[in-house]
Amino acid sequence: MESVLIKLLEERPKSRGSKISDNDLKRLAKLAEENIKIMEIVGCFNIKGEEVYWKTNCMGGSYQS
Repeated sequence: MESVLIKLLEERPKSRGSKISDNDLKRLAKLAEENIKIMEIVGCFNIKGEEVYWKTNCMGGSYQS
């Protein structure tokens, strides 16, 4: 999963003067991978074959005041 996320981040168009480094891309991909694992654990995200399922507002849908 991490290699797919890194590839997607590397293929995105960069604006001129972008200061994001390869290490930054790898760090972002690692954070995304961790977020996906958490979402799978709490039931917000699921992959079945080539299909991806997720629940909207699953992680941030409840707030306490």
